[in-house]
Amino acid sequence: MSHRVRTKLSIKNPCYISPERMLELRHFVHQYGEWVKALKEWSFKYGSIRYGNLSYGDRLATPKPTEEQAELRDYYISRIMMVEDALSEAFNDLPANIWNYILEAVTTNKSYDWLKTKHNVPFGKDYYFRRYRKFYWLLDKVRK
Repeated sequence: MSHRVRTKLSIKNPCYISPERMLELRHFVHQYGEWVKALKEWSFKYGSIRYGNLSYGDRLATPKPTEEQAELRDYYISRIMMVEDALSEAFNDLPANIWNYILEAVTTNKSYDWLKTKHNVPFGKDYYFRRYRKFYWLLDKVRK
């Protein structure tokens, strides 16, 4: 897998993140689709709380199935909200319909050119990449 060489951000920039940390966060964000899919599957499977066919002795030995289900749901929701909150704060001055395109672009590694040609976004490359860096900087603060 090759990575495109991009210009490095100056350490003096307020949104500076080391290249290694940036790569780690990008891989984290690219899991967004998996989390959404897993949460949908969870909701389909456990839409209502179900109790397992455990005997009384088994319940004492293992956590309740509902606790495990709630922890799994909270895991996916917390990660999804972490990405969406950072993105909405970074791109807070855009309409909701454009915000969805940016969410797709960031989480699936689509380029600014894809945004411009496919969705005709009303902002330039400089604006996008300033906000893009701010998004990762905000995410870095939350993920520490």
